[in-house]
Amino acid sequence: MIKKTLIVLFFLLLTVFISLVSIENYYQNKNITDLLSQKLDGRLIPHKNNYKNKLNNVLSDNLHSFEFDTIFNSKSPIPYFEIGHDKKELKGTSFQEYLEITKDSHIIKI
Repeated sequence: MIKKTLIVLFFLLLTVFISLVSIENYYQNKNITDLLSQKLDGRLIPHKNNYKNKLNNVLSDNLHSFEFDTIFNSKSPIPYFEIGHDKKELKGTSFQEYLEITKDSHIIKI
Protein backbone atom coordinates (compact mmCIF):
# COMPACT_ATOMS: atom_id res chain seq x y z
CA MET A 1 0.00 0.00 0.00
CA ILE A 2 2.76 2.46 0.93
CA LYS A 3 4.71 1.54 -2.20
CA LYS A 4 1.70 2.31 -4.43
CA THR A 5 1.12 5.61 -2.61
CA LEU A 6 4.77 6.62 -3.13
CA ILE A 7 4.59 5.72 -6.83
CA VAL A 8 1.40 7.78 -7.27
CA LEU A 9 2.98 10.68 -5.35
CA PHE A 10 6.12 10.48 -7.48
CA PHE A 11 4.14 10.64 -10.73
CA LEU A 12 1.99 13.45 -9.38
CA LEU A 13 5.07 15.51 -8.49
CA LEU A 14 6.64 14.70 -11.87
CA THR A 15 3.47 15.88 -13.64
CA VAL A 16 3.44 19.12 -11.64
CA PHE A 17 7.13 19.73 -12.42
CA ILE A 18 6.68 19.13 -16.16
CA SER A 19 3.63 21.40 -16.17
CA LEU A 20 5.54 24.22 -14.47
CA VAL A 21 8.45 23.92 -16.90
CA SER A 22 6.03 23.97 -19.84
CA ILE A 23 4.26 27.06 -18.48
CA GLU A 24 7.59 28.83 -17.96
CA ASN A 25 8.73 28.01 -21.51
CA TYR A 26 5.41 29.19 -22.94
CA TYR A 27 5.59 32.56 -21.18
CA GLN A 28 9.27 33.03 -21.99
CA ASN A 29 8.52 32.48 -25.70
CA LYS A 30 5.46 34.75 -25.50
CA ASN A 31 7.51 37.51 -23.84
CA ILE A 32 10.22 37.27 -26.49
CA THR A 33 7.61 37.42 -29.27
CA ASP A 34 5.97 40.46 -27.64
CA LEU A 35 9.36 42.14 -27.17
CA LEU A 36 10.27 41.65 -30.83
CA SER A 37 6.83 42.68 -32.13
CA GLN A 38 7.09 45.97 -30.20
CA LYS A 39 10.63 46.51 -31.56
CA LEU A 40 12.09 46.65 -28.05
CA ASP A 41 15.14 44.51 -28.82
CA GLY A 42 18.04 46.74 -27.84
CA ARG A 43 16.03 48.53 -25.15
CA LEU A 44 15.30 45.49 -23.01
CA ILE A 45 18.43 43.37 -22.80
CA PRO A 46 18.90 39.80 -21.52
CA HIS A 47 21.06 40.04 -18.40
CA LYS A 48 24.15 38.09 -17.30
CA ASN A 49 24.83 35.97 -20.36
CA ASN A 50 28.20 34.86 -19.02
CA TYR A 51 28.17 31.43 -20.62
CA LYS A 52 28.39 30.47 -24.28
CA ASN A 53 25.24 28.35 -24.11
CA LYS A 54 23.24 31.27 -22.68
CA LEU A 55 24.51 33.53 -25.47
CA ASN A 56 23.58 30.88 -28.05
CA ASN A 57 20.08 30.72 -26.53
CA VAL A 58 19.71 34.51 -26.80
CA LEU A 59 20.83 34.49 -30.43
CA SER A 60 18.63 31.50 -31.31
CA ASP A 61 15.64 33.40 -29.87
CA ASN A 62 16.37 36.12 -32.49
CA LEU A 63 17.41 38.67 -29.87
CA HIS A 64 20.24 40.93 -30.95
CA SER A 65 21.23 42.52 -27.63
CA PHE A 66 22.78 41.01 -24.53
CA GLU A 67 24.76 41.85 -21.40
CA PHE A 68 27.66 39.97 -19.86
CA ASP A 69 30.39 40.53 -17.28
CA THR A 70 34.14 40.60 -17.79
CA ILE A 71 37.14 40.45 -15.49
CA PHE A 72 40.61 41.48 -16.59
CA ASN A 73 42.97 38.51 -16.17
CA SER A 74 46.36 40.13 -15.60
CA LYS A 75 47.99 36.95 -14.24
CA SER A 76 48.08 35.32 -17.67
CA PRO A 77 51.33 35.60 -19.71
CA ILE A 78 49.26 37.61 -22.18
CA PRO A 79 46.63 39.55 -20.16
CA TYR A 80 43.08 39.35 -21.49
CA PHE A 81 39.44 39.97 -20.58
CA GLU A 82 37.70 36.84 -19.32
CA ILE A 83 33.94 36.36 -19.31
CA GLY A 84 32.43 36.03 -15.84
CA HIS A 85 30.98 37.91 -12.89
CA ASP A 86 33.40 36.81 -10.20
CA LYS A 87 36.35 34.45 -9.78
CA LYS A 88 34.09 31.49 -8.89
CA GLU A 89 32.21 31.86 -12.18
CA LEU A 90 35.22 32.13 -14.52
CA LYS A 91 35.56 29.30 -17.04
CA GLY A 92 38.55 30.59 -19.02
CA THR A 93 36.48 32.03 -21.88
CA SER A 94 38.17 35.05 -23.40
CA PHE A 95 36.27 38.09 -24.64
CA GLN A 96 37.49 37.40 -28.17
CA GLU A 97 36.37 33.75 -28.04
CA TYR A 98 32.98 34.82 -26.66
CA LEU A 99 32.40 37.38 -29.41
CA GLU A 100 33.30 34.83 -32.10
CA ILE A 101 29.87 33.30 -31.41
CA THR A 102 28.20 36.53 -32.60
CA LYS A 103 30.15 36.95 -35.85
CA ASP A 104 27.22 35.80 -38.04
CA SER A 105 24.59 37.74 -36.07
CA HIS A 106 23.35 41.28 -36.41
CA ILE A 107 24.05 42.65 -32.92
CA ILE A 108 22.24 45.83 -31.87
CA LYS A 109 23.66 46.41 -28.43
CA ILE A 110 26.15 44.83 -26.04
